[in-house]
Amino acid sequence: MKTRLNSWILAGAYFVFGLMVFFVMPHFLSQFSEEGAQQFPTFSTIVFTVSPAGWLLVMLAIGTIVILKDFRFRSRLLNPIFTTVLLLLASGIIFAVAVVWFDIRFNTMSA
Repeated sequence: MKTRLNSWILAGAYFVFGLMVFFVMPHFLSQFSEEGAQQFPTFSTIVFTVSPAGWLLVMLAIGTIVILKDFRFRSRLLNPIFTTVLLLLASGIIFAVAVVWFDIRFNTMSA
């Protein structure tokens, strides 16, 4: 069976996003600890608990599933579903970092 080009592109997007989280999230975590962030909101705590290596493994696993799904299922709806999942994961991680970042900036300015 042949894997569609769209599946390879989507799997590559998962891999690239996983690498971005792997390299960028430790920078933000160290910055947050330097700024004195004591307690994170619940959603941010969940995102940071997974760790950068965990997010990289999750993205690699989902990217592999995106490629392997073409061997078993030939549905045209699966690529849009996986694209939606990628967008939700990306927006969730960005939101978790942004909430803490804005909270630190707001509290620093008001003090």
